[in-house]
Order: sequence, then structure tokens, then C-alpha cells
Amino acid sequence: RYSLSAGTAARPFPPAGPIEDVPHFGPAPGELFAQGEAPHQPLLFSSLDYLGQVDGTYLVFASSGVMILLDQHAAHERVLYETLKASKGAGIEVQSLLIPEVLEMSPGDFQRLAASRDLLLEAGVEVEPFGENTAVVKSVPALMGDTDVRALVREILDGISDSGIPRDEKRNRIFIRMACRGAIKANQPLTDEEVKRLCRDLDGIPFASNCPHGRPVFIELPAAVI
Repeated sequence: RYSLSAGTAARPFPPAGPIEDVPHFGPAPGELFAQGEAPHQPLLFSSLDYLGQVDGTYLVFASSGVMILLDQHAAHERVLYETLKASKGAGIEVQSLLIPEVLEMSPGDFQRLAASRDLLLEAGVEVEPFGENTAVVKSVPALMGDTDVRALVREILDGISDSGIPRDEKRNRIFIRMACRGAIKANQPLTDEEVKRLCRDLDGIPFASNCPHGRPVFIELPAAVI
């Protein structure tokens, strides 16, 4: 598993605008180039030549005549989102907290959290009431085991603050917020092995060229413009 951090916020490419119901843009699974001059055969991220990391944020790869710049936060966010969406509680590995996190909150936040307990459980987050306007978090998904639990719950509550959200949209918002909070951050150095793992994970999900918030996962720079 990658080394995760709740530290410096991600520094993404220019945003493409928020989207809640995440579509699949870009190439088909396993195909990196969807338009323009394509290679003779589909390329996988794990097949690219890794050149290094820029500013602790972007991963640089090379292929025939093209340089690929990968936003590590957006890429890992997409991996986490697809993993959570595919599991929906059916077999997702959870990690029990050695010391459960007790959270005091406003009455409104407490009601929203209590009303979403079943959806949170689908995502591997076990929450129970613990007194008036207080809840205790007992477990989180193992793939997010190092995340700041208090910040994670705050992120989720911010995403479901609207009233009357349809159940499927609420579930999707929870997955998006969890993926963002748990993803690799900007200014986070990665080892070569962690980069290889990220590439393999990208190859293993239904590929989309955007993260769940709409930012590009990667950009291509043809050799002619470098």
C-alpha cells in the first residue's frame, strides 16, 4: 500500500469543474491514447518508462515520441474511487481502529451522519452513536488505514450537506470525498516501487482520464512540442 498522508493539499492541474456523477472519459480500458496519432498497440501505464517525479507531485513517463505527465493525487484518487465503487461493502477489507475515534458534532451533522450509517458501512466506515450529538468511528477501509479519521468524517459531511439528496447520489458523494481524502497528496515523494504499484492499480480499473472531481489524471506532450 502507498504511504498516505493527510498533509499538504493536492496541487492539481487546472480544474475541469466539479462533477458528482462521475463519467468515464478518455481511452478505453488499457488504452492510453484515444485521439491523434496512436501507437501501434495499446499501452498500459505499467509499460511506460518511468523518468522521475517533479516537485513531489507529478510523475513523468516516456513512450515512443511522447512524454506523459501524471498527476499522482488525481491518479490515486481515481483508483480509490473505483475500488470503493466496485466493492459497495461486498468484500472491502476494513481496518479496526486500535483507539476508536470519538467525534462531537452539531445536531445537524449528527443527524446527517446517523442517516448515512448504512452507506458509510458499505464503504468500510463503521460509525455508531455515542451519546448526544456524539459518534464513534470504529473502522475504516484498510486502503485508507493511515488517513486522519476526524478529517475524513468532516470531508464526508461536507459532501452530503445538501438536503434531499437521492440515495445513489449520496453514496457517490461519499465515495468521492473518501477517495480524495485518502489519496496520495502533492509534495509527497514516492519510491520507484510505489510508482510501479500505482501504475499497476491504474491498469486494473475501468480507465478514465479524469479524477472524480474532474481534473485530468494525465496529459500527453508530443516530442515535437517539448
